[in-house]
Amino acid sequence: DTFNALKSLTLLDLSDCIKVETIHNGFANLPFLKRLYFEDCINLKEIHATFDGMKNLKILW
Repeated sequence: DTFNALKSLTLLDLSDCIKVETIHNGFANLPFLKRLYFEDCINLKEIHATFDGMKNLKILW
């Protein structure tokens, strides 16, 4: 899984990423993530991710 190297990540800002079209379940493998931003991802069409395992997530924007 490509997210394994990012397990200690606490902030991920993908704002204004025009190439983001889909959010996959790999985000559930980021247990320490506190803030996740997708603001103005104009091509984002699908979210397949489950955020159940992300107990530290405080901000999803």
